[in-house]
Amino acid sequence: MAIKEKAFGLDHPSVANSLNNLADVYCNLDDAARAEPLYRRALAIREKALGARSSQLASSLESLAGIYHAAGDYARAEPLYQRALAILGGAFGPTHPDLASPLNQLARLYAAQSDPARAVALQTRANAVSERNIAVNLAVGSERQKLAYLADFDQGD
Repeated sequence: MAIKEKAFGLDHPSVANSLNNLADVYCNLDDAARAEPLYRRALAIREKALGARSSQLASSLESLAGIYHAAGDYARAEPLYQRALAILGGAFGPTHPDLASPLNQLARLYAAQSDPARAVALQTRANAVSERNIAVNLAVGSERQKLAYLADFDQGD
């Protein structure tokens, strides 16, 4: 990250990618206190450099929301998930595979808030997006490619 900051400047999208990756490492180590400011900085860089409708911005929004969600701070998580969902839906359309993640996260958030109607509606939509993606990927390619796809899908990739 230091090399990128020196080569590209502090506010370059490449620096934001490194910040996001480092924050992911801290999250995997259950260190949200160290991850949050990195996600916030990556978010600020991406919004400034790439604009308010960037899919990379949506990734930062979803990552930051995940920290708040895990901490039970649903009031802070929900608008971030909603914004990520709106950006991705606007950029890619309502059935793009990238929508499955924020839809799933919002469904979990609403379930945690004892709002089953909203949780089920969003989970149903997330499932439809995922099922469409599976169908599209299994409609083309060799049997080997299909099996490789299913193996990756089964591992959550």
